[in-house]
Amino acid sequence: MTKYLAMLFFSQQAAIGAIAPYLQIILRNKGYSHSFVGFFLAVCQICSSIALIIASEIADTTGKTKRIMFLSVFVGLILFIPAIISSSFTVTIISMLVAYCFFFCLPTMVDGISCKVLEGNTKKYGFVRAMGTFGYMLVLIVFGILNFPDSSSNASILSAIAPVLLILCIMVISLPKTINEPLREHVKNTNVFLKIKGMFSMESFDRPLKMMFGIVAITRIAKAIIDKLLPAYMTEVLQVGSRFTLLIAIGAAFEIGMMIFGGRLLQKGRITTWQMIFSSTIGLALRLLIYCFTTSIWAFAIAQTLHAFTYGAIHVGVTKYIVEHVEHNHIGFAMGFYWGACTNIPEMLGAFVGGFIIDSFGYDVLFLSYSAFPIIAGVLMLVLRRQLETKR
Repeated sequence: MTKYLAMLFFSQQAAIGAIAPYLQIILRNKGYSHSFVGFFLAVCQICSSIALIIASEIADTTGKTKRIMFLSVFVGLILFIPAIISSSFTVTIISMLVAYCFFFCLPTMVDGISCKVLEGNTKKYGFVRAMGTFGYMLVLIVFGILNFPDSSSNASILSAIAPVLLILCIMVISLPKTINEPLREHVKNTNVFLKIKGMFSMESFDRPLKMMFGIVAITRIAKAIIDKLLPAYMTEVLQVGSRFTLLIAIGAAFEIGMMIFGGRLLQKGRITTWQMIFSSTIGLALRLLIYCFTTSIWAFAIAQTLHAFTYGAIHVGVTKYIVEHVEHNHIGFAMGFYWGACTNIPEMLGAFVGGFIIDSFGYDVLFLSYSAFPIIAGVLMLVLRRQLETKR
């Protein structure tokens, strides 16, 4: 089953690599301002946060994760087409919003089913998740080397995105039916009343997990810069053109190393989840400060290596932390809550405010002010360390 999960992660992250860096650029190509783009992506983020929590809980409750994943990819594929090429403001907004909500449910469900199938083994999870990052990085490198798609042409961007999404659709369809078995066993042994009563319940979250979720949410406000606002900075300030994807690929390469080796260290007990997550707060603060104080492309490239911490360390760490603090049959919902409430909504806030900061004060003020969030999160982790290291 591990090989199927590895291929699923590979194709899923390849699709994200083809889509995510271009969302801001697609809207900017249509003439929308930084403020509007930041606001609209924030709306997409909060709507998708609600959608993915619902989708994850339905998957946990019904045991039909494969069908839900296919629906997520298929609807995204169909609706991203008008969202990218339509000249109508209304069509663009509605189709982009719905496509965003459906497509970005997928990473949460893939993470949730992986945690169940692999039974919380971070060594195996780190490997399959690293394969996902490899797919993401490969797409970015290919796009960068070929200087394709043309970042100034939405039609060119669509011609690059559509084939990758189609491959992902085929991959989801080809998954074995046994992928749902860890969920179905729980569904069979739970009566209907308890299923309905237990939906969206946070009773399975202990106090340390709730505290950790809050701290992670603080860091994700700043992470919005990396995920939502950095592509425009690379094309407008660094002026690297369509090859900005190569700079993103640098971060992805270092993320792979952290996913693999960090996962192994966690599984062997040589590093704790607290230490892994704390390291990410330091890495994110340093990364934003480097962006702030220099516009050198070489310094920017060095800062990209910190993606190993700003995403790789925190994601593996939080995934393991959830497994340590949540009952097996609630892991899918916990992962959905982590992605929705602790990642997407804070990033929505970060992108929303960030767009206005860029228009009013520029990128330097954005980077400097947002570096405060990971610093605050790191201080909280130090103060609350004893409580956070308490296991269920």
